[in-house]
Amino acid sequence: MENFFYLDNGTIKVRILYPDGVKYDRSRWCHTGFIQDVWCNGARFSEYERNRHNEQLTSEGCGLCCGFFPIAPGEDEPGKLTILPGDGVGTVKAPNAEKDRLNITEHFDIKVSFDKTSAVFETKTPCVNGYAYSETRKIELCGSEIKENVTFKNIGEKEIHTREFCHNFLSLPGMEISPDYVLEVFAVDAPEGFCNNAMVFENGHFTFLRHPERTCYFDHKQNGKYCDDYAWIMKSKSGKASCYGKIDFTPVRVSVWSDYYTLCPEIFVGIDLLPGEEKTWQRTWGFSLGE
Repeated sequence: MENFFYLDNGTIKVRILYPDGVKYDRSRWCHTGFIQDVWCNGARFSEYERNRHNEQLTSEGCGLCCGFFPIAPGEDEPGKLTILPGDGVGTVKAPNAEKDRLNITEHFDIKVSFDKTSAVFETKTPCVNGYAYSETRKIELCGSEIKENVTFKNIGEKEIHTREFCHNFLSLPGMEISPDYVLEVFAVDAPEGFCNNAMVFENGHFTFLRHPERTCYFDHKQNGKYCDDYAWIMKSKSGKASCYGKIDFTPVRVSVWSDYYTLCPEIFVGIDLLPGEEKTWQRTWGFSLGE
């Protein structure tokens, strides 16, 4: 069996990893709906995480990959048996151990069904130390957009307090990160004049003083802003290609980071559920070559 499958509506094409595909024993990313690659009219917008010293792929982050925080406060103590949404059951590693959170001992049983333009991932976890959840995640191609709808339900005995975010490994087709990039982030108020390495915030958007040779980072750990339309838009000053993200929730955190190869806006959704409660949210990504 292949490690991935494709959705394609003639405008947008995506490659999605099967939950038990490549590197499933890792616990850095959510393995339900891992969109490894995105093309719009044949042009690739997705990027792969790379080693900046030798340009080799790391087989870690890529494309539109989500990740969860531990299931609740106190469930991230090293050596503790717990569950990590989107991954499995395991013991907590020491902080920042290879950027993975758990030593996986049991993979979740994630059921996948898909047709030409949509896919559904269904998860129902075992109960571990009072924690359990069920999730339905649907990905659908609609014109030039990718829509992802998630329903997350607490089916355990204890309260769940976690966060989910999307690590958007993106760049505009054929364009290295440079002062030609513009990123507008409507989900947060960044301070005018902010500067971190090569990345600056001025005139209402993020841009670059030069091609970045090391990581640039902005992080707003408080609640962001509810957006009626776009959460962020990435475009160039001289070209026509662009991409954007939309959300239907008020983010609990907003981060922006960039390296020499990618520009990544991260929007975090808060998940706070009593036993029996559920939460739904939607993310939408759009892509255009401006033709």
